[in-house]
Amino acid sequence: LGKGLKAEDSLWAGLSDSYAKLPMGLTAENLAVKYDITREQCDAYALRSQNLYQKAAEAGVFKDEIAPVEVKGKKGPQMISADEHPRANAKIEDMQKLKAVFKEGGTVTAGSASGI
Repeated sequence: LGKGLKAEDSLWAGLSDSYAKLPMGLTAENLAVKYDITREQCDAYALRSQNLYQKAAEAGVFKDEIAPVEVKGKKGPQMISADEHPRANAKIEDMQKLKAVFKEGGTVTAGSASGI
């Protein structure tokens, strides 16, 4: 295969901050500390984002951007035609129940992080 071959996981590379050499989630945690951003503020912003997405999806904003794809499901083939990450009818209590992902007592949760 030749000299100097470097294999790289493209997903890991895409989710890492090449400048700080950290996963993006830890960069977010560091910025939260630096700029005094609280978990409560992150939860509120995540909720706002979820609700705005829901309104836009219901209004058909993304219908021309997401192509339906057939996938194998537990009960046979099924069509996926919408982003599965956003949660409909999210509430602040839902966000508050989620554990921090990258740091004990941190600000980044499954509700505020990218769904990639």
